[in-house]
Amino acid sequence: MTGSDNRYGGEPAPGQCACCNPHDTAPGGGTIADWRHRNLHFLTGARAVLAPSQDTARRIAAFAPGARVHAVPHTDLAALGALLAPTARPQLPGAALKVVVLGALSAIKGADLLEAVALEAARRGAPVEFHLLGYGYRHLQTQPRAHLTVHGAYEERDLPGLLQWLQPDLAWFPAQWPETYSYTLSACLQAGLPVLAPDLGAFAERLAGRAWSWVQPWDLSAKEWLDTFLRLREENFASAQPPQ
Repeated sequence: MTGSDNRYGGEPAPGQCACCNPHDTAPGGGTIADWRHRNLHFLTGARAVLAPSQDTARRIAAFAPGARVHAVPHTDLAALGALLAPTARPQLPGAALKVVVLGALSAIKGADLLEAVALEAARRGAPVEFHLLGYGYRHLQTQPRAHLTVHGAYEERDLPGLLQWLQPDLAWFPAQWPETYSYTLSACLQAGLPVLAPDLGAFAERLAGRAWSWVQPWDLSAKEWLDTFLRLREENFASAQPPQ
């Protein structure tokens, strides 16, 4: 669902996409039109099609209206019982807002956007610092040119301890495509972290009604994202006042 610019391509109509031409070559040979036709019959013929979010279920159902699609969330959080209520740690006067981004960041997961916002923060001397617990698909500009520290790959079992060590104020998901679920979001929910996410994919429904959580337009510019972080720092984190 992403174009050559590694960003969400949009939907001309339900079940369609704007990222490729029907006559383009499809994975495994043939055309995109042939590939879609085969998958339409595959999905329609299945006894059940399980989608991990309402957003994913809606997209599949629009593509294959005859499919028996069910939204069934993954069970990674089910065994944990009640999750920690999100809280914000008190900020010292003048302290930078510490923002964590998780995982192996491809272009569509927002590596380029993360770098652009960190560069903008350095250019403006903004009190916002970014930490990537993971790595990018390419080398990303870091301190001092950008307000970004890349900590490298981690084992999944070590992530709760790393978040406890880093003590971030906020977790950000700079995704440029509709995530179907997001296991790294689950890690943030489990840790009780405030979360800022784009209005694409499963994020909005998974964060609905949750305190200390924000959903913003996915296609904000680097400047607009930095302005958002500065506003949250001033309005919420500096005073430990949760958003309405």
